[in-house]
Amino acid sequence: MSADVTIDGVPALSGPARWDLVYGIQPATASYTILRSRLSEVSTVPNGVTVRIGHPSVGVQEVKRLSLIDASPTGHPDVVSVRVADQRYWLNRRWHAGVYNWRRRSGVRRRLRQEGDRIEVSTIADDVTFAPWSLKNGTTAWSAASVLDEVLSSVWSGDWIKEATTNVPVESLEIDAQGDAALAQILSLYGSAEVFVRPSGQLVVRDRTAIRAHLGAAPLKPIYVNF
Repeated sequence: MSADVTIDGVPALSGPARWDLVYGIQPATASYTILRSRLSEVSTVPNGVTVRIGHPSVGVQEVKRLSLIDASPTGHPDVVSVRVADQRYWLNRRWHAGVYNWRRRSGVRRRLRQEGDRIEVSTIADDVTFAPWSLKNGTTAWSAASVLDEVLSSVWSGDWIKEATTNVPVESLEIDAQGDAALAQILSLYGSAEVFVRPSGQLVVRDRTAIRAHLGAAPLKPIYVNF
């Protein structure tokens, strides 16, 4: 390896000396080999693993709030392969259900008239509005941003931030799915919204079109230290 890598302080014998920052619902993962005798030192608590890449002489980058998702034997009896992933790994193990701004008939009927129409021949139409039980706190229409916040509150265990996201209308939206599918459904309303996870474990929601148009942001780059 071109840089030192440790998993919760346990030296990696082999594996990538980098961590890829990737857009999408699927987690970023990496596999390393370590001594079997030190496997117990790697945290089994969800989001409890820290990978350190680099060396004190040139700088160390920490990738936090990872999870140990697999430990398997290798061709050497004293060495095991461990795989770690960011928090997106847990999305499909959670569920979100909600109905937002559901349109229905209010029970009121009204005449649709154009100027000059006689009242007696004008069309009668049902008045359509949002069902109260589908509104935020029973009174306020949901915005896409507020639905996104609610979905993240139920499926994401850490903090998050929204960068350069535009607001879009929400009508008759029903979400009843695993966390990854629920998040993908609300993100699809934005069209170009994506998510990625920072080394700190913070989830970032980013409108890639808006970022390119206004900030000229470059694509995400992997974290690594070369000697």
